[in-house]
Amino acid sequence: LKDMDTQQILVNQEKMVDIFRDNRWKNGMNIYQREKIITEFFYYNIWQQINPENRIYLLQEFENIQAKKQERDAYRIIVLSEEYNFDQDFFDMKVDYVAKKIYLRRNYIEKGIKQIITKYGIEKCDISNRLNAELLDGIIHEAYHICSKQEIREKIRTKKPLNIDEKEIILWLKMQFTTNKQNNNQIIKNQRYLYRMKPQEYYAFKVAKHSVDIIFNKLERKFGIDIGYQEYLQAYYKEIHELEKLYEKDKNETLYYEEIYKRIFLENIERFISRTGKKGEKMLSILGINQSNYQIYNSEIGENIEK
Repeated sequence: LKDMDTQQILVNQEKMVDIFRDNRWKNGMNIYQREKIITEFFYYNIWQQINPENRIYLLQEFENIQAKKQERDAYRIIVLSEEYNFDQDFFDMKVDYVAKKIYLRRNYIEKGIKQIITKYGIEKCDISNRLNAELLDGIIHEAYHICSKQEIREKIRTKKPLNIDEKEIILWLKMQFTTNKQNNNQIIKNQRYLYRMKPQEYYAFKVAKHSVDIIFNKLERKFGIDIGYQEYLQAYYKEIHELEKLYEKDKNETLYYEEIYKRIFLENIERFISRTGKKGEKMLSILGINQSNYQIYNSEIGENIEK
């Protein structure tokens, strides 16, 4: 096992689960050696040789590796049948913090059928050509949520400084107590850009994209252009463009993706302050969040376009 590489494991796919459970795999090489081998399975030409039922083992081992690096418990990956009632759960991948599990829809991991949230409701899309990159993105995305929740609690307990994303997540969750629950449902069903602008989601998407870029840049240097990753990039930037157009149509204002995040966050802060007064201002002060940091400026003339 110490000398086993990606190609050897491919030949022995029927033993894949046994390989990853073997103590010689877990203890015979360091975490970075294991990560190098596992990520190579996600290169498109190699990925296409993986039996759909074996993808779960690769995802689980990738989750085990990132959990080890992040010094947390690994979550168990569970594939749900399509008979599961999704009426209230519009997800392809979802975390259960209590059970320490990550759920995936079977059609997503095995057939590459993804549920896309649109203003018309949920639409199903075939992403099988970019599933290798999408699944990595999803597992990293969920890991961000797991780590963020854990680290925020630990930093509050030990009174350690919070990162800006952690501060924004705490404030956002606090602000949700003053919003209408029905609006939250509308965010998910009809306004995709608002879902993406929740700090916990905005940063999860950002971290996942950055990590996927690093992984596939290494893979492309070794193996050449990855078809799945290139389609993933096209789909990612297409969605960003569509989000910007949705915002423009809704608000009659043209902003870039990062600016939309700042604008919506600032608007929520202002509503929060108007409802809570000095208590809200104190909350911002405690977290060290300054409203002026979320003002949007015209980069060419240096004028504040907020007013």
